Amino acid sequence: MDVNVQTMVHYLQQTINPDASVRREAESFLNSFEHNEGFLLVLFNIMLEESLDRSVRQAAAVAFKNAVKRRWSSDENSLCSSDKQQIKRDIVSVMLHTPQYVQKQLCEAISSIAREDFPQEWSELLPSLVENFSSSDFHRIQGVLRAADPIFW
Repeated sequence: MDVNVQTMVHYLQQTINPDASVRREAESFLNSFEHNEGFLLVLFNIMLEESLDRSVRQAAAVAFKNAVKRRWSSDENSLCSSDKQQIKRDIVSVMLHTPQYVQKQLCEAISSIAREDFPQEWSELLPSLVENFSSSDFHRIQGVLRAADPIFW
């Protein structure tokens, strides 16, 4: 595992520590890096890593969702445009290849991004959802419906 990923995993583990001071320190560390290029992409990799503990993957998903909500449309400390493009390109696939407890967080992030960018700056969203809706995999269909619901209602 990459050193950056190991560091992130460590701090994500600390975000669920029962000691409030440890938790606050970890949250502060993560918040200080969330605007850095590649931060959210590292969280994607952690969410997809099946060998990691469920709590770490879920903490990565929550951190991702919260960073998107805070930084996607922010003029100050916004996410870099190349990360935004890669996230929009990959988020549906990542969401559909993660467990339900991660999927729910990513659906909220998709909704936040769609509120800002769909359809003008994210025209690929609807075709991606439709393509995956035709799957025979119930998990994929459920994920598509969960993602589409807040966007279209």
